[in-house]
Amino acid sequence: MAGTYLKRDPAIDSFSLLYLRPYTTSPKTKTCVHLALVVFTEIAQPLIPQRKWDWKGKKKGESLRAGPKPEA
Repeated sequence: MAGTYLKRDPAIDSFSLLYLRPYTTSPKTKTCVHLALVVFTEIAQPLIPQRKWDWKGKKKGESLRAGPKPEA
């Protein structure tokens, strides 16, 4: 019986080192991303039209477009 030795392919090793490594971030990057998310949402919130769509449960054939606000 022959041995079961397999030769390692250096191309596969370099690929795994370059592209399959875990994604890591620095504390500076994390801070910048969180700050950008907060700033973006605060800027975008007034620009988004309110109550254009109503995503509550609807029956088949009913429109998702929101109607007038119900008055209490």
